[in-house]
Amino acid sequence: MIEDSMPDGGLIWLFGQMIRLPLEAFVYSMEMLLETTRGWQRMANRGIESATREAARALQPAEGGIQSAAPASFKSNGATGAEIDNNHHKETKRMPDTNLSDDTLKLVRSKVLFVKRGREEAFQEQEDLVYDNMTGAGFSAWKVAEFIQAHPNRIDHADKKYLRVYYEVLERYPREKLYFEDEQLDRLERIERAIRASHATAPANTPVPPAHVITPPPERPSREDRAK
Repeated sequence: MIEDSMPDGGLIWLFGQMIRLPLEAFVYSMEMLLETTRGWQRMANRGIESATREAARALQPAEGGIQSAAPASFKSNGATGAEIDNNHHKETKRMPDTNLSDDTLKLVRSKVLFVKRGREEAFQEQEDLVYDNMTGAGFSAWKVAEFIQAHPNRIDHADKKYLRVYYEVLERYPREKLYFEDEQLDRLERIERAIRASHATAPANTPVPPAHVITPPPERPSREDRAK
């Protein structure tokens, strides 16, 4: 009976080998595919790391310049990057020019505001050429008076205290020389010189006054004449 069962066992073993070999081959091929995929992934990671290092090396001088340009107070206080950026943005924000105290010709943009609560309003913007040397308070008073004169019934008298003026100097220009006044002064100077010259030399047709004749004193008689 042992001998009769051997062929059946051999067939089962052979059948098992036939099933196991394809499975082992499939598993091996999957392992090779996985190793190949991992190899590609490692190569891609190396390429990305290399590109990142090159980019960081290229940007390093610019970043160093930015760090050296940062204010020392920010570094010493241990401020974060976001705080430094915020402070830098505040410092570089352009402040409006409101200085009117010079003799240049100034292009000024202004707007009258009504700031009473519940009725806030910004009126039409205007641009003026201002050549006077004035203060901000003087300019605001001028624009408020101009607005009230142009719109007498728009704001109640009791609410005029809520009027404000926003203004900004857009550009400054040097004032040109006032040639008209210089020409008038030159003419006056020429007239003055002519008058002085007329007093210095008399005209030809003016009669010359007669010369003053000095009469000598009478001669005293001699002693012989008196004896006769």
